[in-house]
Amino acid sequence: GLNVAASRRTTGNHKIYTQLETELARFFGAETAVLLPDGYFAPLAVAQALAGEFTHAFIDELAHGALVDAARMLDCPVKKFKHRDAADLAKLIAKCGRNARPIILTDGMFAHDGSVAPLREYLKILPARGVILVDDAHGAGVLGATGKGSLEFSGVSRNRVIQCATLSKAFGAYGGVVLAARTTLREKILARSWTF
Repeated sequence: GLNVAASRRTTGNHKIYTQLETELARFFGAETAVLLPDGYFAPLAVAQALAGEFTHAFIDELAHGALVDAARMLDCPVKKFKHRDAADLAKLIAKCGRNARPIILTDGMFAHDGSVAPLREYLKILPARGVILVDDAHGAGVLGATGKGSLEFSGVSRNRVIQCATLSKAFGAYGGVVLAARTTLREKILARSWTF
């Protein structure tokens, strides 16, 4: 399993990475998984892939630094909402107008106190064309009946949710992963993400 220390797009790919992506997608019940060198890079890769596709980004005021950096890459206005406060988030989204396409950035489980994002409530107020980007570094492998993280714990589908996770915590390995319901996100990451 030696790597030549280059990008996967050039000469740094290995069949074991593809095997791991397949197993991660299977475990998490996702259509696709994209392996990255570090969990911090996962939200950044998503933001680079989707830059310019949203009209507004809303980020939990206590979100992890990876999400803060990712929000800057989305190429749209970024607003903070009160920690885990769906009502405050709803007020901000309502000000965006009918044609808004927002993205919400939140931790799945917050490391500072173990609280979990109210994903079900966020999905209720999210416009149909909106997306939630969940950094589940602390929830994946821990939350949910089978350890699939905050989505399983909250009982929500990945229909409008992109889940990012690290392998360095509950999985005891190194790397990060982006899990999504559509392979088009994988294609965009491979084509547009410098982090990948």
